[in-house]
Amino acid sequence: MKKWGLKALGGLILLSSTFALCQGLTVNASIPKDKITLYGDDAFKAEILAGSSDTISNNAIYVSPNGSDSNTGTINSPYLTVQKALDTVKAGQTIYLRGGTYTGHNTFKTSGADGNYITLRNYPNEKAYLTATSNTDGAIIGLNGNDYIKIEGLDIGNLSSVQAYGILLNADENHIIIRNNEIHNLLTTKPGENEDGEANAILCYGEGKTEELSINNICIENNNVHNNTTGWCESVSVTGNAKYVNIINNTVHDNTNIGIDFYGNAGYCSVAELDQPRYCVAAGNTVYKSICSYAECAGLYVDGARDVVLENNTIYDSMYGIEIGSEEKQDNYPVKNIIARNNLVYNNSYGGIRVGGYDKKKTGYVKDTKIYNNTLVNNGSGEGGWNGEFCFVKCDGIDVQNNIVYKDSKEYPMIGGDLPKEYVLNVTFKNNIYYNPLGADSINFEFAKVNSEGISAFNTQTGGQDLYGKPTFNSDYSLNAGSYGIDIGSSDVNAYMGSLTDLANNYRIINTIDCGAFEYQDGSMPTVTTTTTTTTSTTTTESTTETTTAYISQKGDVNKDGKIDKDDCAIILKILTSITTDTSNYDNDALDFNKDGKINLFDVIAILKDSTEAKIWNYTTGENTDNFFSVTANQNSKATTITYNGLTLSKAIKVESGTNISFNATKAGKLTIVATGSATSKILVNKTEYTINSGGELIVDVPAGNNTITKKSSGVNIYYIKFN
Repeated sequence: MKKWGLKALGGLILLSSTFALCQGLTVNASIPKDKITLYGDDAFKAEILAGSSDTISNNAIYVSPNGSDSNTGTINSPYLTVQKALDTVKAGQTIYLRGGTYTGHNTFKTSGADGNYITLRNYPNEKAYLTATSNTDGAIIGLNGNDYIKIEGLDIGNLSSVQAYGILLNADENHIIIRNNEIHNLLTTKPGENEDGEANAILCYGEGKTEELSINNICIENNNVHNNTTGWCESVSVTGNAKYVNIINNTVHDNTNIGIDFYGNAGYCSVAELDQPRYCVAAGNTVYKSICSYAECAGLYVDGARDVVLENNTIYDSMYGIEIGSEEKQDNYPVKNIIARNNLVYNNSYGGIRVGGYDKKKTGYVKDTKIYNNTLVNNGSGEGGWNGEFCFVKCDGIDVQNNIVYKDSKEYPMIGGDLPKEYVLNVTFKNNIYYNPLGADSINFEFAKVNSEGISAFNTQTGGQDLYGKPTFNSDYSLNAGSYGIDIGSSDVNAYMGSLTDLANNYRIINTIDCGAFEYQDGSMPTVTTTTTTTTSTTTTESTTETTTAYISQKGDVNKDGKIDKDDCAIILKILTSITTDTSNYDNDALDFNKDGKINLFDVIAILKDSTEAKIWNYTTGENTDNFFSVTANQNSKATTITYNGLTLSKAIKVESGTNISFNATKAGKLTIVATGSATSKILVNKTEYTINSGGELIVDVPAGNNTITKKSSGVNIYYIKFN
């Protein structure tokens, strides 16, 4: 396998000194899987959510250090080697490794199937340790192009060689689950700048030249990855033609170079448009002590990828916390559509969150990225302190809202960046809180190579609406009662807050969203249970419930204002908290929104979740949720400004003969089109005619599968599309 790996994040910077890093708190950022933005087909996501089971499978294969490869592979006649089991296993079978040590490189030979995965795992409550002889290159476990595989509960490591891998995917694998393993001490014997060594704990290396040959539907979950010496590689790596990769709830620590990496645009896939990890998520991971002696590195890194969510992670005691970079200059396929939200980033010596390519000419841009509700504390106080808590370099279209940026040091800036404004484009700031003991008028910002002293000067420079104040933290950096930052966040981010839980897995939005990664839990969102008594409900309650029931069936728009938002929740909560008497007058089918047989707070959450799952295309703002809509059209340069549900829409596309709008729906739903036209203007949705009136809203039921919007008659201009 050819050498590959990450270049230095800020150029090839050699570090001669050692690090005296503060020891931080170990924060468990584990997030319930049903709250994560999971990617993959529905059957694969169901496999992720189902988790592992210690119930012994029928028709299993057994391996034991006391066995023999001439045995039959039963529990009483186990094989000796893992490879013998892999040579004989069939789809749907589980291989159980009894406690003990297994030495050698192991390669899968057979694929499982949908609903019939092959599982390689430890026997319950026994430690199966897989290693290989030193100075033998290769993977301890190689997937070798086989699909529908689970690797669970194993201890994998202690391999020293020029090229050392724990688990290797490099032949277009799909539907792979790697969970509950300890993967450690993978050591390249040539780790330095000028050597060709490489090591990875888990590597997904996508060279396939078509979408079908991508590495896809991957889950890397709840593994302990530590003490790996990776050279120019990373501990958990996803690169090239890879999509639908979920890296969730892992602990990654004490590794050289990067902890978790999504890396593209490096030519590993020869088809440029596919050479990008995409539709991936890193959620609930704890990453610390990612430190390199010969280059800058980060705990969590996105480079050359697109459509990636980084949520509810905790990164500390590394060089950078999070980096969203673009090392390779690729103008046609830039790094874009990255969301970093609800992350806690602290005590990282080189900086907190860095965004953009590092060089004017050599690197690319990071585009269309959202940095929401992160908490950054005391980063960038070491040798790289000039980077600040945030660093913005070669980037375009970065929205930064509701972050808490807290710094004890007076020496270094809050924000760093050494590229001038012609390379730092369209970066917007709103309701971010900064604190430094220098005070509001003296804290320093180095943004777009301009020094701004004081929060007012910074807001003037950027056109932002940021704030100065001192949050008060608990030991885990959650907000203390009465802290500055509670209920002062911007509600612009609400639609992007995913699962609606904060870093502590509590309800994300109470009253107005708080700043930072944690939502203060003030008791205003109690769990409500229903009881049945013989008391008769009052006329007022019946009337209120009747009104509410009528509109809950319209997907949560309780107050019938055309929006589903916190005002609807307030009304529903008021009703729910009053349900202490006979519920016979309530329409349970409507109030029980999540169909769990109870009427309580979880129905409110279900309503909110339903509203956030809408896919939106807004030409005025450029929003296109997950690139859900594929739009081929020309702009109407003379479009008038219209309003719709509180939105001001000023840009539209013409519906002409060449116009084509398509989307692939995983389930049937409603399509909303906001457009203008004459009284007789028509449009085709799936080749069926619909009339568009001036300023009209058209709502159409559409089936699962591919759907299209095309021309029927002239004069139609589309401003906004939504599917849910």
